[in-house]
Amino acid sequence: MSETAPILVVGTGNAEYIIKLDCKFECNNKYLADYYEFVGGSGVNYTLRLAAAGFEVLPILPIGQDATGERIKTLISNQTQKNSSGFAADYINSDQFFMKDIKTIVSTLIIDKNRTRTGFSEQNTDNINFKDHLSTNLYFIKDQLNCPIKTVLIGHIHSDNSKVNPLNPGETSKYLIEWFKKKSLIFANFGHSQISLGVKHWETYLAKIDVFQLNLSEMKLFFFAGGYDYSLIEIVEWFLKNKVTTVITLDELGAIGIYNKKTPKIIWAAGNILDNFVDSTGAGDAFMSGLVSRLHGKPNFGFDDFVQAIQEGQTWAEYSCSSFGAASDCPTLKQIEEFKDGTGKLNEPIKILSFKDAKPILRKFF
Repeated sequence: MSETAPILVVGTGNAEYIIKLDCKFECNNKYLADYYEFVGGSGVNYTLRLAAAGFEVLPILPIGQDATGERIKTLISNQTQKNSSGFAADYINSDQFFMKDIKTIVSTLIIDKNRTRTGFSEQNTDNINFKDHLSTNLYFIKDQLNCPIKTVLIGHIHSDNSKVNPLNPGETSKYLIEWFKKKSLIFANFGHSQISLGVKHWETYLAKIDVFQLNLSEMKLFFFAGGYDYSLIEIVEWFLKNKVTTVITLDELGAIGIYNKKTPKIIWAAGNILDNFVDSTGAGDAFMSGLVSRLHGKPNFGFDDFVQAIQEGQTWAEYSCSSFGAASDCPTLKQIEEFKDGTGKLNEPIKILSFKDAKPILRKFF
């Protein structure tokens, strides 16, 4: 397999406004604030970060041909053309790229002096047809572009929401997983629409995913929605029992890796205290992008590859926290390497543990 094969990204795209306060945010008050205008959404964030690092990316996004959609297209085009073999340009400039007759949604985030984040997003009712848009694009990429896809990255997909698609919630992600299972590496970092369906809903499909990632609070909700009020120890045990290779990110505290190929192992990767912290918006997307950058082109990745991918993900996430917005500053691989030589170094080495030995660490969280 060629490592230059494009990465397929499926996730959200939206306008993103960030409001920064120098005080604590409370309702029913007026504030003087700094405003920042970006584009975001998991699909956009993954695409821009991976493209900046030199990977060719084909993004399938729920965006309309409006001002925000055109801005997203321009940013992606400018980033991808630097390293494109032609597939990305042909796809992005095709008639398939935009969804028809929809408006690109807007998201707003308030960040106060305590780093508390309060988010607002438009109700996304237009995405009920996203599965059809996805299917059309997959066939276009396969039949018209004759493009090989060996790595797939699944982010938040609004059309999986039970309110948007009450008859078949989760349909879009399931369709995507079935399309690429056993043919491509599949990475998944679910959003609220998918998480809210619960772990039981996804149990069969998690086994078909190569790496599954959520942060700690998302993982807790994922299991609670499935009827399990689990501790972190019980969650890790569930993934070990069900043989799902998983990463649970713990924000600035680090990450837990659960390796489930051959001999199961637990990885404890402590976090790094950052002197130049600005904003953690999109850090999870940056982590997954970094992880994918290490495993892309390695369909039979081993344990050492997985450990290195977690370390890379941490570095990408830490770099992302030095600027506002989820993808306003996307580094090249050279910039990533320079960052590693400075503040990106880990405070302590990676620990490789058995489940028994990992329990004292896991108990510290909940």
